[in-house]
Amino acid sequence: MWSLDYYKSVGILLERSEAHESNRNVVIEPEKTDTTDGKGNPLYASDTSVAVNIEDPYAGIRTIEWSVNAPYDTGNNRNGIVTVDNNGAISDEAWKITTADRNLVTGVSGQIPVFHNSNDIVVNVKVTDCAGNVTEKAVTISIDKTAPEISISYNDIAPDSIYTSVYKDVRVATVTVRERNFEENDIAWNLISTHGAEAQISGWTEYTEEGNPDNSVHMATVTFAADDDYRFSMSGRDRAGNNATTFPEQTFTIDRTNPVIEVTMDGQAANGNYYAQDRTATIKVTEHNFDAGRIEVHGTAADNGQTTVFPALSGWTTDGDVHMATISFAVDGNYAFTVDAMDEAGNAAVQSSTSEFVIDKTEPVIEISGIENDSANNDVVMPAVQFSDTNYNEGAATIELSGANHGIVHYDGTFAQTENGQESGTSLDAMIAQWNEELDADTVTNLTDEEQVAVRTLFANTIFFGDSMTQAIGEYGFLDMTNIVYQRSATIDVLITKIPEVAATLPKQVVIFTGLNDCNHYTEIADYRRDYVTMLQQLKASIPGVKIIVSSLLSPSDALGQVRADLVRAPQFDQELRSICQENDVTYVDSTWIVRQKNYLDDGIHMNRTFYRVWFRYLKAMLGNQ
Repeated sequence: MWSLDYYKSVGILLERSEAHESNRNVVIEPEKTDTTDGKGNPLYASDTSVAVNIEDPYAGIRTIEWSVNAPYDTGNNRNGIVTVDNNGAISDEAWKITTADRNLVTGVSGQIPVFHNSNDIVVNVKVTDCAGNVTEKAVTISIDKTAPEISISYNDIAPDSIYTSVYKDVRVATVTVRERNFEENDIAWNLISTHGAEAQISGWTEYTEEGNPDNSVHMATVTFAADDDYRFSMSGRDRAGNNATTFPEQTFTIDRTNPVIEVTMDGQAANGNYYAQDRTATIKVTEHNFDAGRIEVHGTAADNGQTTVFPALSGWTTDGDVHMATISFAVDGNYAFTVDAMDEAGNAAVQSSTSEFVIDKTEPVIEISGIENDSANNDVVMPAVQFSDTNYNEGAATIELSGANHGIVHYDGTFAQTENGQESGTSLDAMIAQWNEELDADTVTNLTDEEQVAVRTLFANTIFFGDSMTQAIGEYGFLDMTNIVYQRSATIDVLITKIPEVAATLPKQVVIFTGLNDCNHYTEIADYRRDYVTMLQQLKASIPGVKIIVSSLLSPSDALGQVRADLVRAPQFDQELRSICQENDVTYVDSTWIVRQKNYLDDGIHMNRTFYRVWFRYLKAMLGNQ
């Protein structure tokens, strides 16, 4: 038997399949490149071609079928067929015959162009020899002609309305890179901060469009949380070497820190908050993003009840983040002010406020009347001495009587309050003794016309403030309702909410008169103290220079006290009230001596007109002209 792998004669060719596999050679070679896609396939930045070399030395080549197919850029898919006839002629001149045996073509080479812009491009070659044997080979390549697209967006944090690159909250940038041949090591983060703060950069997350991985995007976030001035941009390239357009540099500031205000005052007080010399306030604001136009000083100035000009703020000096200015107080007057600050980011400082203080460089005036100087008198003389000063210190005046015969003698007269001082007058103790007799005898008369006029004049610029105990003042006709701010059944925490109504009238005095609602409302006296102190402080802050008078808390009637255990605590609350007034420089008026059981109305809490008659006479004697 013959052991031939093939038999060849003129017009006849026989070839065993084993011999065909061992002798044929189909080589597909992409162009050389140093870059690969994520799967390791050759990667190009432009059109390319694939070289094909085919050898079949025994059976020869009959047809070459080729195709170029990409799964997504299908518009550039191509295919073709090359044939060799019995005479050894090839149908496509682009393909070259490299070897032949007479009319048997045994070698062919060619180039297959690839024009896609896609990954996973498959170049396939199928060769059929003259014996009908088929050989098929393929290669996968990728072409990326598209530069990466870099975009940056930020979370919905608005900047300051004026300083549009300054933010007062955490800012998060989302970086999006649209690129199918992404390489994170080729993306450059260009981050610079003035003071070395570091932004937090997340890892990359890939998002692929369903059905088309060519549209993949890669996202990462940058969190700017620390206070600093930032410069931020992005650049990079893809695996194919296409350079992205550098994203324009972003410059902005993160400022999450509130300004800090410190106010210091010089000068030595002569008495409490009274100063006999000029004073200077130094305002210090600590803030990196400082704007002098956002510093607000709100001050009040008055002298002898008349509004005056508040002094101007000096210019600011700056040392790093510390900024300082001064206010000079050189004119007599009552002063108070607050300082507010806001930085370029819109962060607000805790308001700084000063207690009221008085500049008084003017000496008091003393007037003596009722007797002529160096005169001789043969009867009782009653000299009247008046001390006048805008800021008169009650109790600081002394009167000394001296004579040739008796030397220095004790002055046993009394003093009465005047608008700007004191004058000697009738004893208040004598008045109270007389009123007690009248109350016990139930002979108290109504206010005289003269007294009524005096009360309305004295309290013309006074607000009576409280609950139904205060309401009765108007209902009984002692004062008009324009002088009264009240709310029935109100407790102290409720009255605090009505302070703006009191302040709106700009009173010189506020007289507080409340009933027993608080004894039922406050389980703990400490809570009553807390709210009462808050009310006094807010009144002083809202009405600079106001004088506050507090009338004592009255106990219920004996009959009501026997059935209302909560109201029996009234003396404890009144004792606490007395202490509160003393500690907060508020005048406390003890009105409990006026109360008689017959003064109570049927409810056992409210007082009749007789009580208020004596109460007003008492207030007038205590606070004004007798």
